[in-house]
Amino acid sequence: EEEEEEEDKMEFESIDDDKDLSVRIPASNEAILNHGSRVVSALSLDPAGARLVTGGYDYEARLWHFSAMDSSLRPFRSVEPQEGHRIHSVQYSNTGDTVLIATGSAQAKVISRDGLEKLECVKGDQYLTDMTNTKGHVAMLTGAQWHPKDKEEFMTSSHDGTLRLWGIQYHEDHKKNKQVIKARNRQGRKIPVTASCYSKDGQLIAGACQDGGIYVWKSKGPYVRPSLSQAAAHVAGTDTSWLTFGFDNRTLLSRGGDDTMKLWDVRQFKTPVHVAQNLPNLYPMTNCTFSPDEKLVVTGTSIRKGEGNGSVIFLERNSFEKVHEMTIEEAGAVCTLWHPKLNQILVSTSSGQVRVFFNPKRSQRGVIMSLARKRRAESSDVVPAHGEVYTPYSIDFFKDVRPESLKKKRDRERRAPYKTKRPDGPIDTGKQGRVGGGKSLASYIVKNIAVRSMDREDPREALLRHANAASKDPYWVAPAYSKTQPLTKFRNPDDQDY
Repeated sequence: EEEEEEEDKMEFESIDDDKDLSVRIPASNEAILNHGSRVVSALSLDPAGARLVTGGYDYEARLWHFSAMDSSLRPFRSVEPQEGHRIHSVQYSNTGDTVLIATGSAQAKVISRDGLEKLECVKGDQYLTDMTNTKGHVAMLTGAQWHPKDKEEFMTSSHDGTLRLWGIQYHEDHKKNKQVIKARNRQGRKIPVTASCYSKDGQLIAGACQDGGIYVWKSKGPYVRPSLSQAAAHVAGTDTSWLTFGFDNRTLLSRGGDDTMKLWDVRQFKTPVHVAQNLPNLYPMTNCTFSPDEKLVVTGTSIRKGEGNGSVIFLERNSFEKVHEMTIEEAGAVCTLWHPKLNQILVSTSSGQVRVFFNPKRSQRGVIMSLARKRRAESSDVVPAHGEVYTPYSIDFFKDVRPESLKKKRDRERRAPYKTKRPDGPIDTGKQGRVGGGKSLASYIVKNIAVRSMDREDPREALLRHANAASKDPYWVAPAYSKTQPLTKFRNPDDQDY
């Protein structure tokens, strides 16, 4: 992977050897991807540059496939990782087959590149004081990142004052995190973690906290105390929104909520190497990044709605002098991404759009492939649907049967005892009772019970109706006395007694 990164870096350097760094910026053309109407707070490209994932304040993550899109530039899938929670960060894995998503909830999710859920981190017990004893986070997540070398491991940070290391197979076996790193201030109290990152070689873990400090641990431990710390990196009480390491694993770039961006050297961590000020930051997801050749530093500025234009600022790494500035009209720039293989710059904005800047001569693939395809024409076989006309007072022979709602259908089937096989309801008034229609219980009994039990037939005639059948085929009484019954003798009326 280090060789691939070096090849991408050399390939980018060979694009243009001009000393003017602004020429290297691919900003001659622009394409717009419409994510929605709210802030796009996260974006990520896979290592090959073929797929894009975006997340925003509308709680949805949208998946884009440049090889399958046409010039309409529409996503092929939209998913909602956690219902009712904003998306704070998204990142493709090193292999490009999974996406790690951190939302405003306490549980991170891993989905496939097609949007199917593969893993959901377990939530911890919020009633435990010691965060080491919980199986997961108990407060809002602020970020998540894959390990640069191990495709099974990732890290999450949260407002519960911890950074947690997870393993996909380990989580399936034990249902909890692998390691817990607790952030503490000078007084030993826990502090919310607002940003975190790995170094490029995976040996260091950096975390920014709400007290304005930046703390660095070794990824293999120990985690009791940080190896490096700078408690006054940014203004206390502000959210440091982003941290990222350079390819040399010694340079650390931080984007503060105090409208500054600072470059640090972990070998001399007491003072920053360079500081850039007056960079408005209104969103806790505003990031900063290096150019592929690491000669430029890129970040975005935010604006309030209706107060002007945002911008993307390009600074020279060695001096922090402004090299170029791209204006984002009537919107603020939240996240920026400069892909080394595509040589395209993606900027997520507060207006719900993702703007892709490229140069047709120096950029390749990506959104250029989609713009080259014509928009698919709508099929002519499709007949426009007309509204239905309802005639409730028409003759039954001509009346159309209106589609019945599912609720009404279920209620009707529920009332039919031959379909639901339910027992008869109580003889009482009400919805579930058998007495209805404004009738009283007495009238119901008279009509359905008393009237039915009235005998309107002569009992002698009812018995004689079965006399012939009983004499021809005796079954009950006669067989029982067939041997002991004496012969019956009746008086003959013709005989006369003298």
